[in-house]
Amino acid sequence: MPYAIGLAGYSAYALQDWPSFIRQLSGNVSGLAGEASGSTRFGGLAHPWTALRAEILGRYMSTFVGGSWTDAYRPQLLILMLYWGGAIVAVLDSKIRRQKLARLLLPLVALFWVILWLFEGLKLRPYLVHTLPLFAALGALWIWNWTEGRMRLRIAVVAFILCVQARGIGYGFWKNQHGNEYLPAATYMKQHGTAGSLIMASGEFAFEFGFDGRVVDDVRLGYFSGKRPEFYVRDIWYGDWLTKSETRDPAVWRHVSETLADGYHEVFRNPGYTIYQLR
Repeated sequence: MPYAIGLAGYSAYALQDWPSFIRQLSGNVSGLAGEASGSTRFGGLAHPWTALRAEILGRYMSTFVGGSWTDAYRPQLLILMLYWGGAIVAVLDSKIRRQKLARLLLPLVALFWVILWLFEGLKLRPYLVHTLPLFAALGALWIWNWTEGRMRLRIAVVAFILCVQARGIGYGFWKNQHGNEYLPAATYMKQHGTAGSLIMASGEFAFEFGFDGRVVDDVRLGYFSGKRPEFYVRDIWYGDWLTKSETRDPAVWRHVSETLADGYHEVFRNPGYTIYQLR
């Protein structure tokens, strides 16, 4: 009943403008990110094995694997192996599979896995919020059964897992991309720009500069609008899109490259952002 009520409310919203709803739902992954990655929302239906490889490598492995085995984040791969191992053991071990918790979790894991595998072509990491809690629960169930009657082993295994996770979380706090990359870029533009001037950058900068139209998410640097911002901010998505546009859309690529070369100069750079300012 709760799902039926939610679906009814969502349907009432969608039916207010059904064509627009379909266009948004089917096309929102085909924007900048889709163009940069070459993905489409329903591409997995046409190419399921390619989508499965991207699901495993592009969504999961890239999330849990850092730059090298020497950095503090790479051991998080052990946590991913625990999650997947819990699901595999729950499927193969009849003793665990018959338990009430496994009977609840396995269908949910299968449902969300298939949805993300076939219907989310971009393989964005934030969608892991739908599957990781379920995998974590199966991993915990695996440990619980494996260490039954061996309390010291159970404590040792859990302590080891918590240490690995704490190390990864600590590394994230130390790296602090928000404080060390995003905020310095925003601060530079606030200190060196004209009040109210136009900024072309990814939408996250609207949280610093407002949602009143000052920030325009336009990787094409005004190719269609003719606008010239004071600042043009290149991040990883802009960079990937521009690299692929050299062959996919050479006219736009030439426009952005020539406009930056002739009318802008690089004024700021960090690992996350490169800022160009109008001369």
